[in-house]
Amino acid sequence: MNNQWPGNIREMQNVLEHAVIFSDSPVIKLEDLPAYLMENRMSHTLTHQQKDLSLIEVEEQKVLIRLLEETEWNLSAVAKKMNIARSTLYRKLKKYELKRK
Repeated sequence: MNNQWPGNIREMQNVLEHAVIFSDSPVIKLEDLPAYLMENRMSHTLTHQQKDLSLIEVEEQKVLIRLLEETEWNLSAVAKKMNIARSTLYRKLKKYELKRK
C-alpha cells in the first residue's frame, strides 16, 4: 500500500505474479516479493535519518530493518540473530526511530 507503483497496475500485477510463483506457502510473505521492491521500501524508511548517522550506523540500521521484516517483528528472534540482548535491541529501535506500523 505504501509503494508509489510508478509502473501503475502492470507493475503491481507483475509483483503479485512474482510473489505467487516464488512463494512456498499459500500466504505471500515479504521475502516472496521482488528484491527491488524491498530496497525501495527500505530507502523510504532511511531517508531523513541517514544524514545524521555514520556509515556503520546506516548499515546497522539496514540490517536491523531487514531482520525485523524477515522475522515479522519477532524481537527475540532479531536479538538472537544479532547476538545482542533484547534491552540492547530496544535501545537500537529507539535510536533509529523504528516502530512497527
